[in-house]
Amino acid sequence: MDDNGRIDKFYLLASKGTEVDVDKEFSDSMVPIFPKQTSVLFRFFYTHESNATYCDEPHVKKLGSFLVDGLPTKRSGLDRSVIITLRFASMETTVATAKSKHNGKVYRTTFSME
Repeated sequence: MDDNGRIDKFYLLASKGTEVDVDKEFSDSMVPIFPKQTSVLFRFFYTHESNATYCDEPHVKKLGSFLVDGLPTKRSGLDRSVIITLRFASMETTVATAKSKHNGKVYRTTFSME
């Protein structure tokens, strides 16, 4: 459960068993939950199991997170999508990118597998 009392569901971007070339990207578009929300904290999880439903399941581990801020609110409502991209740079390193489709701002972070 997150700080707002919401239950975090596991959202799959890349599935186990998929052959992945180095630098292959997996992307999807996400939107804020609330109309006046000016930032989104994206949290990334992984599992060695074939599937998961919730992020708090015992086999689901947190990879990392990063904050996308500066989302505009005027007259945009929930129409402020952010493109989330994961790129597996190596067996141990994953690069996450978020790009605001509204203002073009790009955010990047790198996660290392333990």
